[in-house]
Amino acid sequence: MESCSEVSTHHSTFFWTTTDGDGQPPRKKLKVSHDTSNEESFLLFLKFASSHYTLSFKSLDLFRLFRDNARASALPRSGPGEAMRSLSIELDMFREDQFLKAPELEEWKEIYPAHGDAQDALCYYQKWMSVVRGILTAGYRLRVTIRFRKPCRNYIGLRARSDILRCFNVPVEIDLDKDSWSQVPQYYRPLLMAMVESCITGAKMKKELEDQMEALTDQESMYLHEYGCRLPSSWR
Repeated sequence: MESCSEVSTHHSTFFWTTTDGDGQPPRKKLKVSHDTSNEESFLLFLKFASSHYTLSFKSLDLFRLFRDNARASALPRSGPGEAMRSLSIELDMFREDQFLKAPELEEWKEIYPAHGDAQDALCYYQKWMSVVRGILTAGYRLRVTIRFRKPCRNYIGLRARSDILRCFNVPVEIDLDKDSWSQVPQYYRPLLMAMVESCITGAKMKKELEDQMEALTDQESMYLHEYGCRLPSSWR
């Protein structure tokens, strides 16, 4: 059975989702306001959230605020504090209300040098990963869902900027908005979408997609390159 709770004060806004009986977050989300400037209030928030909720951040500024409070917290590293340091978070990236050039990332067109460069997409992604790094190095354990509202097809860049997740063996799930990939040619779409998770986590794709990747001709690779896709040569 799903349970819903809300805590409201007058400062920072966070979002979280309740978990169902299997521990999987349902789709329903609740807006929760929490005053993180108060140490006691922040510890209460962690105690409540660590057991029952996935914290969903749609704002980079709020994610940074959470990191700063997590670093400053006097949360003990053993006993009850250890359990409170295990968190499930969702990073809601490339939202149109947070990243003004987000709609441009949907375009499928010849572009140089790489998809997302003109919009500083990788710089934006790196900022989120820097906050993740700060939380991990402060002694917290994370399960991370990255929700990509828009495509990001610079796979070399994504992989390089996701090293913190692999170094700390962070369990990662990738949630893509399929509609935002509609301009990508259908033949390549499943492959290019699957490569987002593969480059971030290091996990293999489905066999048919791995085979398609291996079978790409030089002409196909050049075509994808001209449209901004950056595929590591080691994947071929």
